[in-house]
Amino acid sequence: MYKVRIKKPNRRQIVQIAVVAACLLLWLVLQLVRTHTIRSVGDIRGAERFAPEGGYAQIGCYFADTAGASIDRYSEFSFLIDQALTQNAIEAKEPDARLFVDCYTVEGAVTISRAGKNAEATAIGTGGDFFFLHPLELVSGQYYSPDALTEDQILIDEHLAWQLFGGNDVAGLSVNIGGKPHIVRGVVRRAEGRLREKAGAFEALVWLPAESLRENGMLRAGNESMTCYEVVMPDPVRDFAVTQVREAFRMEEGQAEIIDHTTRFSNFRLLDVLREYDIRSMMNQAIRYPYWENIARSREDFLALVMVLQALFLAIPIVLLTVKIVCAYRNKTWRAAEVFSGIGDCIYGMRVKRKKT
Repeated sequence: MYKVRIKKPNRRQIVQIAVVAACLLLWLVLQLVRTHTIRSVGDIRGAERFAPEGGYAQIGCYFADTAGASIDRYSEFSFLIDQALTQNAIEAKEPDARLFVDCYTVEGAVTISRAGKNAEATAIGTGGDFFFLHPLELVSGQYYSPDALTEDQILIDEHLAWQLFGGNDVAGLSVNIGGKPHIVRGVVRRAEGRLREKAGAFEALVWLPAESLRENGMLRAGNESMTCYEVVMPDPVRDFAVTQVREAFRMEEGQAEIIDHTTRFSNFRLLDVLREYDIRSMMNQAIRYPYWENIARSREDFLALVMVLQALFLAIPIVLLTVKIVCAYRNKTWRAAEVFSGIGDCIYGMRVKRKKT
């Protein structure tokens, strides 16, 4: 019977074992960093909230000012999504259940006044289920309802709350925008950090229904083009949702960028980021990303580098193990037939022992 003898590792082998253990530990640490980073980008995780069991995707469409994607086309876009799902025989599981949720935004600026105090703020006009796809952290109050298209309700960030009221507990109080009173429904926690500052989420911000921004504020670039349209919809097979959106909207090249948020941090998508890393910052189209997309793109760049380091830390143990196996095979003092014979003897011995007991 062939017996496997385990020798005490020498100094070189101990070093190799330490290197392998360190690489695997670093890989695990980077995996935890990767998981935490993905979870921190809550604006692109709407599919998880809508369908925790999976099978849905969140698609983001970012438009150029010349794309012709005006606020009034929101209903058309929703109809096109519904039509695409109907044509593919995709129906809700329950009669009254919603098959998809969507929203849109338009950017601009407003002047807010109260009791002789004036403040300039960047305005984000919203429509649809914006706060479901973008769960802003509230310091006080609550969101205004999705169907408040013509109601004079707003959210303000902490900076504006302190500037206008001297505190955060201001839900229900009134301010003037464009000479019309607006009710503050809630206060949003102030964004912190260099990343959010550079992404455009650090200045004074106010959220209000898109119709109110159009009537009482100043739209960016003087037009009514949506900044983005987003939808959470069924994705029964890979890339189904993003393909349906592209085919339904049929935007000309350079007029829109359509992104599948659900898979953008997967290894395959991050490989695409690495392939275009040297040209990724070049912009040849007039598309302005909202702050949450700027943050997501920054996280893509970071996670692509993390993936490279993970591959490196995983490759080192694999190479060492491969070399070890090759060397052991070349210097072997045994034959494969002896090993298989020994395994067979062990199995036979275990069976005999079981029968005796």
